[in-house]
Amino acid sequence: MNYYGLTLVLLLFSGTASGLELGRENYLKQVREGNLLVRSALTGADSAGKLIEEQKLLTSPWAYSGFQHGVDTSPTVDAIAQIDTRIFDEFTFGVEQKTDIGLSARVYYDIQYYDLEGIHPLVINLGFGLPVSLNLVTTPKYYSNKFAAEVKLDLLRNGFGSEVRSTKKALAAKHEAAYFEKMYQAKQVLLQAETAYWELALAREAVKIHEQLLSRAEKLDKWMQGRIDLNLQDQSDINQSRSEVQFRKLELRGALDAEKSAARAFNYLRGLDSEKVEAALVLPGKNDFQQEIRPADPEKRLDYRALLRNLEAAKASAALKKEVLSPELSLGASASLNAADAVFSSAWNNSFKADKYIYGAGLNFRVPLDFPSGVLEKAYEDEYRSLELYCEAKRLELRTEWAELNRKLLDIRERLVLAEELERLQKNKADAERDRLSKGNSVTAQVLMFEQDWSKSQLGVLEIKKGILGIIAKLKLFEER
Repeated sequence: MNYYGLTLVLLLFSGTASGLELGRENYLKQVREGNLLVRSALTGADSAGKLIEEQKLLTSPWAYSGFQHGVDTSPTVDAIAQIDTRIFDEFTFGVEQKTDIGLSARVYYDIQYYDLEGIHPLVINLGFGLPVSLNLVTTPKYYSNKFAAEVKLDLLRNGFGSEVRSTKKALAAKHEAAYFEKMYQAKQVLLQAETAYWELALAREAVKIHEQLLSRAEKLDKWMQGRIDLNLQDQSDINQSRSEVQFRKLELRGALDAEKSAARAFNYLRGLDSEKVEAALVLPGKNDFQQEIRPADPEKRLDYRALLRNLEAAKASAALKKEVLSPELSLGASASLNAADAVFSSAWNNSFKADKYIYGAGLNFRVPLDFPSGVLEKAYEDEYRSLELYCEAKRLELRTEWAELNRKLLDIRERLVLAEELERLQKNKADAERDRLSKGNSVTAQVLMFEQDWSKSQLGVLEIKKGILGIIAKLKLFEER
């Protein structure tokens, strides 16, 4: 059995066996473990959170090395000798780093090995037909070592590190935005699961009430038929009671369909494909309807925080693009200690002495000649300004939504008080009529009708409760955690 199949089996046996009670927290735990969208979002959030560190690569030190081998047989005119072939090997290793202030530096060691082949001595004609041959190349094989350092400071483009800082800021903001987006997606699914739990629990209660309504309608119809059999009612009077039975059957069918849909959504959110939930669910308690949502800043909702980070990334990206339009001016300097010897150890040791050195400094300048700088700069700015305007619109939308949800929550809680009071009165009315029936002061039909009114008021309370739980779930999206 594969991993996912085993997970589903464990979910089924961890609270869905017949007769067992599955609490909301255990159900949400199953959703976190079994819902692929939640797992995907949390995995993506974890990855994005770690990728924020990626921007450090731009200014972290790097070690590098290189090797090359070459053969040079080009003709040369040398004051010392004529050499047919120069064979050389070069090995370099060092450390380099860029900084946030636009300074880049590298320190390295360079080893060059030369093998000179086909050396022809220098021939000097002294006159009188007396040529003299001089072999001035005494070391045809030697090492040329160098310990060097180079620094460069950018003054215009990437002036004092502006390009590096913009790149780092864009990378960090992009990954932070991805983190908030993924966390918001996970939170949405979990709150959807919480709502699905309550909807299924309330749908089951609604089915029970509809079953009671149907049972009472059938009893009323039976009572009416008995009255007709005794010639106490006209046959036409049965139509009303029969219609009521059919209507209640239709409503019960709708309630059962709603329960199946709620059960399928319930199972889907924990990673199962089924419309059956065998476990008993806990009905929402009084505290669940009176739950207070802590005052929150709508601008801290995770999706809006992601939007703001995307805006920061767009601004940094625009600044980075504008750097390309700037001229390049840099100040550079280099210094090296040098040595050459036929023996490697001598060349190595002498390369750290300060008697043979090279140093220098200078400026480099580079400027674009055919760039539509003004047009491009305006386009880069408009990219993030468009997103900036959208952020403002979204901020107003969130504040409006937050205020409207709180208003609706207050209103619907007041309606719940009224509906529960109506349910209490309808129950008292049915109880009183039942008591009158037991004393012979009422009839069965009257009791059944009062009980029907009581059940209808119960359904009204359930609908209001479902609305309250839905609003609370939406308000939880605004919580920062």
